Amino acid sequence: MRFHSFKSIRPQFIILLCLFFPSILLVSCRSASSTIDIKGEIEPDSIVGEIVTLRIEVISEKFSGDGEVYFQMNDEINFVAGSPEWQETLVTDETSTEPQMRRILAWQGYIEANEPQIHEVSICVTQPGWWNIIMGASISDSDAKVIDGIRSDLHIVSMADSAEVIPSSEYEVRQPPLGSTPIPTPEPVTVSAECSGEN
Repeated sequence: MRFHSFKSIRPQFIILLCLFFPSILLVSCRSASSTIDIKGEIEPDSIVGEIVTLRIEVISEKFSGDGEVYFQMNDEINFVAGSPEWQETLVTDETSTEPQMRRILAWQGYIEANEPQIHEVSICVTQPGWWNIIMGASISDSDAKVIDGIRSDLHIVSMADSAEVIPSSEYEVRQPPLGSTPIPTPEPVTVSAECSGEN
């Protein structure tokens, strides 16, 4: 699928802070004072090669205004289809050893306080592994100044015959015991052209 450049992302600094400065996430993206809630669900199970639905629900408990909902996925997760309102932009991730371009899909529109904003897109995991979807939302005032924002993650364990989605609130990084057998790297899986985006 071909994307158009998204040239007018007003809350860019919120996106960049959330994506590339994790040391301040708790301050800028998960502030207890945030009045925006964002939830993500995937149905059915995100087994490798299966096209599934990512459902993002955003609700602002206090503010109405020009809003943005966005998400970013690992390269191993492909955006298959969605509303034409979803646009792509590229940002430079300079936190890596070498600067890399990261793709963000974003929707802009008016968000009414206490009215759920629900979006559904089709995605497909192309390779087995442990992947991540970063979701976020923000609201700006009439001067295009961001007045509230939030970020949340979905952690995906996707294999050829099973899958699990773990919200960031339930996700734990566990180190294997010393001397334990390393977890084998999953074998690559061949997926359809529709899944990989090569059709």
